[in-house]
Amino acid sequence: MLLFLLTSLSLAQETTSTDSTDDTETSDTKTDTDTSSDETSEASAAEKDTDESSTTSETANKPIEIDVNEADSLDTQLSKAQLKWLRPSRGKLPQNPYQHTDFTAYTLEWGEIQLGLNQNSIGILPRTQIGTQVPLNIIGIYNANIKVNALRAGPFDLAITGNYLTLPSEDISVQYYGVGGYGSLRVLDNWSVHAGGQYANLNITGFPSLKNLNGILVWATGLDEVELNNITDQFEELANYERQQTMLTAKLATDIRLNRRDSFILQGSMVTSQSQDAGLSATLPDGTEITIGSDEISSPLFQSLFVPKEQQTNFSTSLAYQASFKRAYLRLGWGYSTIPYSFLLQTIDFTWRLGGKTKRRANNMQKIWELNKKSLESGGDKK
Repeated sequence: MLLFLLTSLSLAQETTSTDSTDDTETSDTKTDTDTSSDETSEASAAEKDTDESSTTSETANKPIEIDVNEADSLDTQLSKAQLKWLRPSRGKLPQNPYQHTDFTAYTLEWGEIQLGLNQNSIGILPRTQIGTQVPLNIIGIYNANIKVNALRAGPFDLAITGNYLTLPSEDISVQYYGVGGYGSLRVLDNWSVHAGGQYANLNITGFPSLKNLNGILVWATGLDEVELNNITDQFEELANYERQQTMLTAKLATDIRLNRRDSFILQGSMVTSQSQDAGLSATLPDGTEITIGSDEISSPLFQSLFVPKEQQTNFSTSLAYQASFKRAYLRLGWGYSTIPYSFLLQTIDFTWRLGGKTKRRANNMQKIWELNKKSLESGGDKK
């Protein structure tokens, strides 16, 4: 009995040992199998990545081919209304704050020429122009002026100006010199204000032969026949007229620009003068002195030119509209001045401007639009 129990216990221990060994061997085998499976998966993933990379590289290197014949047209042809809308007309272009040069610190561009009723000018250097006033030349008063835009600091510009005027004649010598400056400030994109001043000196020696005065000047003075004959008879042969006068001019202006073509201009000016010799005087052969004072002259223009008061102030103000076309510039307006009609010099003007960088750029835009128009009209957008 005891032998049987001992034998049973021995067999039970061997069975337990065998099962444990089998479990261990099975676990090892499963681990080996799992490890092998993971290695195989990693190898497959690496091969897949390599294949995808190779495919992507080949796709990137392959040129993209587009068949334009299969593309759908977004529009068959621009309409006339669309072509007209796309035209770079001056009424649609942004305003140019530097296009006004007569009452501002701005000048013509280098190589730009202005031919007008009041002023002929040319840009001889960058921000430098010279010119002359046509009406004065017509009546025999030769003149020249220069302006240099010496400073441009952001929206502010400063210019230096100079004027010279002479009236060559056997009977009278007139010399006028003036120096001054202008400041211009762009307050807004389409609004600028301008202020300027000038100091001038006028010297007159002799007395003009009224019989030889330009007809336009005689008409402008407003002298009637009686006054003209009186002055001629009493002073033409006897007077030795001399006058030295200093003048201080102040100007204020503003322009509102709707676009590159349309703008409104408001100007005002005041001229204060002081003369050392007032009136006309002459000594007759018998020693009698004859004097005509400024109060005895009915013509404000003649008075201002030849018989000014010792101290006097003249002013003018005006409002004008200016249309700045491709080459032509037209200004029309009205105003008031103490010297009759002198405001017309700043309210009525017609000029023709050529050259300059800005105009060349605008011309190129126009040419490109015209070429595109011709191309579209011939079916260029269908090709």
